Amino acid sequence: MRRLYYHQSYPGIWMLNLKDIKSDKEVTKDKVTILYSKDEIIGYNFSLMPELKGGYHPLDQEKLELINDILTLHNLPLLNEEINPLVIGRILACEKNGDVTICQVDIKEKTLQIVTKAQNVAVKQKVVVVLPGAVLYNGDIIEEGKVYNHLSQGVLGSRYSLFGKLEDRGFILELSQDAEVGKVFDSRVADSYC
Repeated sequence: MRRLYYHQSYPGIWMLNLKDIKSDKEVTKDKVTILYSKDEIIGYNFSLMPELKGGYHPLDQEKLELINDILTLHNLPLLNEEINPLVIGRILACEKNGDVTICQVDIKEKTLQIVTKAQNVAVKQKVVVVLPGAVLYNGDIIEEGKVYNHLSQGVLGSRYSLFGKLEDRGFILELSQDAEVGKVFDSRVADSYC
C-alpha cells in the first residue's frame, strides 16, 4: 500500500511508505533516504522536493514521474504506473437502509459491497470505485471496514472525493455506459468517461 505523506514540520521532505512496517535500516544517497526492513525496501524519504499541503497525498502522474527520476539517478527500482486503485464499476443492486444505500458493485474480477449516502445511486450505473488503499483528494485513506454498521469494501467516487469540487458533494460521478467495467479510471481525463 503506497502512501505519500508530507509533514509541514519537515519542509521539502516527501515520505513514501511502500509497506506499513517499521524500518530497521536507513541508507541515504544524495536526495533520497532508503528505508529497509530485513533488506527489503519499504519506503523512501525524498529531500529538496516541492512543498505540499500537510497530510497524505494521491500519488498522481506528476509526483510519480518526479520520484522515478530520482530513483533512476540512484539505480533504484522504479515505481510502477498503478498510481491509485480507482476502477470502473457497475452497480448491480441497491438496498436502501435508513440514510444509507448498500450497493453491490461489479468491478469485473469480483463484486464488492459499498455503503454510500450519495443521493443519486441507481442500478446499472457505471461508477468510479475507490478501492482500499487509495488516497482521496483531501488526503483521506480508504480502508475496508464497517460504515454505518455495514461492511463497505470501498467508496463510490464523486467529483468531491476525487477532485475536491464542493458543489458535487453527496452525488457520485456517473460515467457513460460506454465505460469498461474493471478498467483503471484515469482521473486526469475524467470528463472523457462522462
